[in-house]
Amino acid sequence: GYFFLLPAPVFLFFPALDYRVYLRCRYARPAFAISQTGVLWIARGITHLVLYRVIYHFYSPPAEEIIDLGGVMAYCLSGYLIYLRVSGLFHLIGGLLRLFGFDLPDTHRLYFFASGFSDYWRRINIYWKDFMAKIFFFPTFSKLRKLGTATRIAVATAVVFAATTVLHAYQTFWLRGRFEIHETDYWFWGILGVLVIINNLMDDRKRGVRKVPGKGKPWSTLGAVSLSARVTGMFVFLCVLWALWSSQQLTVWFGVMAQAAHWKSEHLAILGAFCAGGVVLGTLGQYLHHRGFHLFEEHPKAARSVATTVLPLLLLAGLWQYHMKHGLPGTFGEKFEVLRVDQPNQRDEMQKERSYYEDLLGHARDDEDVRSDALVKRDHPQDVRASLYTPSVRPMIAWNATWSTNRWGMRDKYYARTKPGGVYRIALSGASYTVGRSVAQGTNFESVLEEHLNDAPGDPRFEILNFAMADTATFQRMADLELRMADFSPNAFYLVCHGNESGRNLRKLASLIHDGHELTYDWLKELAVKAGVKKGDDEAAIIRALQPYSDDLMAWTYERMATFCQERNITPVWIFLPLVRTHNLLSEAEEGQGFARAAGFHTLVLDKPYGGLDPEVVKVSEEDYHPNELGHRYIAQRLLEKMKAERAALGLPGKIDAVPPITVSPE
Repeated sequence: GYFFLLPAPVFLFFPALDYRVYLRCRYARPAFAISQTGVLWIARGITHLVLYRVIYHFYSPPAEEIIDLGGVMAYCLSGYLIYLRVSGLFHLIGGLLRLFGFDLPDTHRLYFFASGFSDYWRRINIYWKDFMAKIFFFPTFSKLRKLGTATRIAVATAVVFAATTVLHAYQTFWLRGRFEIHETDYWFWGILGVLVIINNLMDDRKRGVRKVPGKGKPWSTLGAVSLSARVTGMFVFLCVLWALWSSQQLTVWFGVMAQAAHWKSEHLAILGAFCAGGVVLGTLGQYLHHRGFHLFEEHPKAARSVATTVLPLLLLAGLWQYHMKHGLPGTFGEKFEVLRVDQPNQRDEMQKERSYYEDLLGHARDDEDVRSDALVKRDHPQDVRASLYTPSVRPMIAWNATWSTNRWGMRDKYYARTKPGGVYRIALSGASYTVGRSVAQGTNFESVLEEHLNDAPGDPRFEILNFAMADTATFQRMADLELRMADFSPNAFYLVCHGNESGRNLRKLASLIHDGHELTYDWLKELAVKAGVKKGDDEAAIIRALQPYSDDLMAWTYERMATFCQERNITPVWIFLPLVRTHNLLSEAEEGQGFARAAGFHTLVLDKPYGGLDPEVVKVSEEDYHPNELGHRYIAQRLLEKMKAERAALGLPGKIDAVPPITVSPE
């Protein structure tokens, strides 16, 4: 039973439950009392997980986009609070086991309220602390009998934290297949270990002081304020320390912390209010506890248990069911849909960087393990275009799908450079979704749409030339339009975007500047000079320097594309295709759509592009959130509907009115 605990097949990241504790805790109290506490734990765990998703998806800024003290505070706070995922999972696991009669001790104990470093170590991930004490601390302490007590404590604690560093890397290897220790791991565990050693030595000295026996400690306002101040200070310090661990590189963390020098009065006011509020509320909480009101009661009465656990869970379940059937209205409904599914946020989707627990628990994809270098041809040192796919690649397996390219380096069938008569030609540009990175050749939405358009009788024939290239920015597609696509004489230029275009533009431009690429356009060269950035500068620093010019870059890119198209009688069309993981978050279209419309693009927003299906149904795999073949067919269906509805504005030939709908079956 110990090795095959019921939740283990579902929760692979599992608390280190001691075998003797497992035996001792079975029905240690009446079954009803154990189950009642289990329900409380489950409710607490669900609350932690919901809070984690809100913070992770909406309040977790990328390091390179932080330019002031407010951003530093958000970065540090979110980096610490995403640990709620671990405590939420452990509460959920412990609660389920309690329903089967295992009266387990706490896995965490109000770790945000730690007043010292030893106290913090005792409160957070208690099972891990007990495991490390049993396997490393006490054996080491016992073997050093000839040394003084203080030396034995210091050495044993140091051994514990050294083992913790290695075993955390082993956990990653066990669950993710990689044994990695980042430089910030050494610093995080080293700093925390040294501080815990100091705290342990101070506690050891205090043990020698005789205490006057008495019934209880009398109330002291000064003592309560002092304790609250220590708790608040510990919380702030741990936010900064966890930000170090989450950064994975010291240069990233130092770059973020340096932005604290750029402060505004409101930032200082928020920080001061947070600290003052922590002290005041902490003091009030201690006073209420002293007067007999226990906010965090571990074994509540049945009525309170129902009020604080069952009713909120029923409310959440009802909200969930209503959303699944009818959809919640407005932005709240869009964001609820994002929170509903366990998935990476946009920062990690783009950067593929994780903190320790995020990497361990979930979403990072090792694209490099399956990507074939034979597909990429890096032959554009003279301009800012992205690297092309190698021309004329025979069918091969890349990104777990069949791939081949035509003579022009497109993942598409062969097209003549000169447009034949009786043909309406669309130059399609985009990134990995558009190229159909993770689906078989000929099954991406571009291929499905082109084939369906040409199945209808009559002229003209449609040719959709797929110039998409994975991991590209908007200004790179602009350069590709001018330097490559125009040679094929398209009637229309369709640009597919997914949101956060400005962020992608800054990252790509920073990468080009850092690597010393030729920027091609005088405007981009002048932008680099104005921002004061050059070859070899840290990429995060370049991105921060470019931040004030983000809107200028977007406006220049779209205006140049639109002007280029208008001068050559090419219809420019901007298409918003939501990502699988945020398919209902249409508000992400607003930024790019605004710039596109202002420049003269016709815009199409593909709402419900995946047939309203759950992301789990239309994604490629557990770790690859690109659309699968079913998802691409739904995209083709929705794009055709939009093209038919906007035929006149898009200047499409009348034949499209006779094209039947694309039929899709989830089966």
